[in-house]
Amino acid sequence: PASPPPAAAQWRASTPAEEESEPTSGEGRQQSSQASSQTSSCYQPLCPGLVVRQPGGMTLAMMGACAPYRQSEVVEFKRTDSNRDVLARAIISEDSQGGGIILESALRLPIAFIDTSGAVARRGAEQPRGASIAVSRMSGAGTCGEPPFCGVALDPAGEGCLMRAQGGR
Repeated sequence: PASPPPAAAQWRASTPAEEESEPTSGEGRQQSSQASSQTSSCYQPLCPGLVVRQPGGMTLAMMGACAPYRQSEVVEFKRTDSNRDVLARAIISEDSQGGGIILESALRLPIAFIDTSGAVARRGAEQPRGASIAVSRMSGAGTCGEPPFCGVALDPAGEGCLMRAQGGR
């Protein structure tokens, strides 16, 4: 029997249900439409093509190392079922001038750029205080969208990380 992959993560995606009542006045409908547009935009996935549609989710293996210091590495995210397809790659390229991580699809189309310049230091050095990263959506031409999709920072309470979507949501 094949041995299990060295690291696996459960990748699940869901969209919160939106409950909306139909207003009766024209002005109410316009306000509701604007609110609905704002609400639904805050639930837009970074890459709709990678949203997991199976009710039970999908288990992926992360093949490669992701360290808390500057590095150059390619990490692949593969299915753990029988076909072991690569679904995405993270190209990590961090140095003293900055850099970050490009997340790309299996077809090598850019999905996102993760700016890690404020979150990593050289190997053996202390991480910057208030370390945070910015995640920006990328176009097919390889350019980043403005403003960033979200920001991620360490939770001051030490409970992991906090993500703040664009616009403070």
